[in-house]
Amino acid sequence: MELQKPKSMPELKPKVKALYDAVLELLNENADVNTLTVSDITKRAGIGKGTAYDYFSCKEEIIAGAIIYDAQTQGVENWERLENIPGFEEKICYCFHWVAECVQEQRAFARFLFLSAHPGAAKDDIMKKLQSMLAESRQCGDMGPMMILGNLCDCGMRECYIRKELPKQAAVYMLLGSLTSLVMYLGEKKQTGDFCPEEMGTYLCEGFLKAVR
Repeated sequence: MELQKPKSMPELKPKVKALYDAVLELLNENADVNTLTVSDITKRAGIGKGTAYDYFSCKEEIIAGAIIYDAQTQGVENWERLENIPGFEEKICYCFHWVAECVQEQRAFARFLFLSAHPGAAKDDIMKKLQSMLAESRQCGDMGPMMILGNLCDCGMRECYIRKELPKQAAVYMLLGSLTSLVMYLGEKKQTGDFCPEEMGTYLCEGFLKAVR
């Protein structure tokens, strides 16, 4: 089943992209998002601190913009991969495998999902800015994680895999909850319980697929 084709990624101004890349590199290196400063970002980007304020009003806007840019970039890349995977169930299994890879490789977006799922882990001003910019992005129809999940659930409904009486929005949030649970589990410093990381991913994936039948 074909998925909705995403928009092309907007071309960023060179210095904006340099700032975004700097944020993502720092987060991928396990920098603390709460103590990250504009100076840290501009030093990594190789531009003057004052230049950042030509494009952004505050540190939180740079960080949120970088996270959203990362999500959109990965959204477009994964849309292309999902297009070549036949069947709803196979597409869903791929998503759980991809999320596990993101966490294991400490990719910025996966780390931020982990922080957002733990109240107090990230400062409120950062989370508020991220939420407002994500809302603006969705209104513009940008290809981000939520659009991918919506497209996947559309696919499941077309294949009659998702039961008719289950609203699409409910299926989307059930899938989001299962993926977030995997991020939280894999993001813990010490994983406890009866499941190894691979088994937990399989368990959550199968649980979602059974829940929507």
